[in-house]
Amino acid sequence: MNLLLLSSVLASPIDIFGFGARNMGMSSTGTASKGMESLSLNPAGIFGEKSVLLGYSVLRTNLVSVPSVAWDSNQDGTINEYDERLQPDVNYAPIDGLSLGIVQPLTDNITFGLNAYFPSAQLLRLHTYDSALPSYFLFRSSLQRYGLIAGTSLALPEGFRVGIGADLLYTARFVLTGTIRGVVSGEENPEEESNIEAVVDLHETSLEASPAGAYIFGVLWDVPYVEKLRLGAAYRTAHANPMEVKLDLQVDGSLTNLGGFDDQSLAIVAPVSLSLLDFYKPSEFRFGVAWEKFSKAQLYGDMVWTGWSAAFLNTIQVSQGELQIPMLYEDPIVVSDGNPYELILQDTWSYRLGLSSAWNIFDVQTQFRLGMSYTTPALLRYGRNVTPLDAPRFTVSTGSTVHTTAPILEKPMSISVFAQLQQFVDGEIEVAYDSPETLGNPGVSQVPVGGQFLGFGVQTDVYY
Repeated sequence: MNLLLLSSVLASPIDIFGFGARNMGMSSTGTASKGMESLSLNPAGIFGEKSVLLGYSVLRTNLVSVPSVAWDSNQDGTINEYDERLQPDVNYAPIDGLSLGIVQPLTDNITFGLNAYFPSAQLLRLHTYDSALPSYFLFRSSLQRYGLIAGTSLALPEGFRVGIGADLLYTARFVLTGTIRGVVSGEENPEEESNIEAVVDLHETSLEASPAGAYIFGVLWDVPYVEKLRLGAAYRTAHANPMEVKLDLQVDGSLTNLGGFDDQSLAIVAPVSLSLLDFYKPSEFRFGVAWEKFSKAQLYGDMVWTGWSAAFLNTIQVSQGELQIPMLYEDPIVVSDGNPYELILQDTWSYRLGLSSAWNIFDVQTQFRLGMSYTTPALLRYGRNVTPLDAPRFTVSTGSTVHTTAPILEKPMSISVFAQLQQFVDGEIEVAYDSPETLGNPGVSQVPVGGQFLGFGVQTDVYY
């Protein structure tokens, strides 16, 4: 089976689950909301806030197991009963992590904000592989990642606020230069064993990373004609992190003292360039509405368009390469990629609805939240050598916040909890291949798709 991974829109769990308990408890609605959590959705919404957020999230995946995969394990050029089958693993590493947020007014009209997420296991995970090996479409490398978003908000007359944010990422370049030397030499006494020696010598390795990122532009408007009605819109630019990988290898081999054979020497020079995509973050447009007229109930709605049609895959491709064997061939031998594929994606829509209700319970102000959303699939059609997995996704979420006073700082504070379930619609995808000998040929005609993402956590906000 040939299931390809598209590193999702998402550079971190902030994009999948949201940021902050309030946002995550209402299925990531908040394009027209005020508060620290709106920074990742619409930076215009942080105006006027002054708080510090600290939280911890437990996030899990539970995806449907897929059939075993047949591949050319014995490297004989065909796939048959002699090849060992591979059982793909859909239980990804835990994605638990720490959330940190800060919002600070700089002037009467300008506010600065920062949202950060740090996974417990690692700050960065890079997962690439032969595209014939299976993984769930849209999700893998993006889940175990750091997230860092900074932005500012500016207040304007007539109830308008504008904001700009930067989703901080990076680009990278890797260079490896080395020599592989092999020597096979016989002994003068035929009864003695031949001497075989292999040496790997790396002359140069370098990894260069440079800052880069996607940008978020947003606007909020408190509608003067309808009390407590707020509209919001935001646009995020696309960003990809293609890592430039250059390999410059030379293979030297020699045969000496092998009976009646003449001594032989052979040199192979192999400069190869690889295109390695770490992740892709597509462009996104959001429109949101918030109606906070009633003290006991506030409504939030978002509609999100994501530009998946311009995306490309997270896999290693040979972009340029050649073999030079001066002893045998005068001209270089062109190296091409051995696993071509065809995949066409479409833009997606997400529809989100959130409800927040405030009550006084035992003289303590408490807020309860509910949320739901529906996201359309990105897969439009696929061609040869690929059977991707993708499906519509429903999200339900809930959460609550208790407002109190910090015992040491004597400042207003809140303690929040949230829970969120993202459910893939169960289904099956037909398998399509060029021939029965295609790498990854499965033993079934359909591949199941389904599963869940589950997240829950706790958060503390201090307002100073």
